Amino acid sequence: MAIITISRQAGSLSREIAPALAKKFGWFYIDKNNILDALEKYNIDTEIIEKYDEKKPSFRDSFFLENEKFFNYFKLYFFEKAVENKGCVLLGRGGSFLLKGTPGVLRIRLVSSDETRIERLMHEFGYDEKEAKKVMKISDHERIGFHKYYYHEDWSSPESYDITFNTDYFSTDSVSNMLSALIESYLEEDFEIKGQKYLKNMLTAQKIIIRILYEKNIAVHLLEVEVEDGKATLAGTVEVDSMIDQCGKAAKIAGIESVENNIVFISQYPPII
Repeated sequence: MAIITISRQAGSLSREIAPALAKKFGWFYIDKNNILDALEKYNIDTEIIEKYDEKKPSFRDSFFLENEKFFNYFKLYFFEKAVENKGCVLLGRGGSFLLKGTPGVLRIRLVSSDETRIERLMHEFGYDEKEAKKVMKISDHERIGFHKYYYHEDWSSPESYDITFNTDYFSTDSVSNMLSALIESYLEEDFEIKGQKYLKNMLTAQKIIIRILYEKNIAVHLLEVEVEDGKATLAGTVEVDSMIDQCGKAAKIAGIESVENNIVFISQYPPII
């Protein structure tokens, strides 16, 4: 099992390099196109995906929870594919933070100078220089906001990645070949057992989140689920006391033998004195 996450700046050759790596190793490739196809099957509207995919929700949007639904179903889809396949390449979507600490994950970041990025955007999309600069700045702003909102992490921090590669002076083939050699060396490490266990636990936890929030429609604020050795641990808050027990029952899905329910009741009204 191996997963390659690729964080990138617009104009850093990522849309060419990421699928090339997936093809070389025969791994499943995840980018915007198959995320759109997959989430539509979960009845997530295309408009919602377009609105929130790698974009920071507005202050107003954060009250309507559409963005959280999109993000939760994206994680469900990704964990399913990661468990099903021998290897995956995930382009963007905060993969390095989503899988932080998971064995068998190599976190790569592709960057380029502003001048090179602008030149590439002009060439690829036919922008003039002013349009290319605007697209570059908007892209960076949205991705910084996306990572801050969902992961509380600094997208640009080099400490968040195993390798950062400047593609200014290299062709797509050259970068792909160098990264392929790195990946082959990395795969010599034995991550199979530990990595699969981590991923299966994360998938089970995500299934519980989906079941509680969207299948059972239980309103839990700040719901968190951890799974380890057949035990699910729940955390969050509810405004109706009976929902705590409902969450505990909903968490008993296949593979779960016991549930530690730490969800607490918090009234939205102040106590009457």
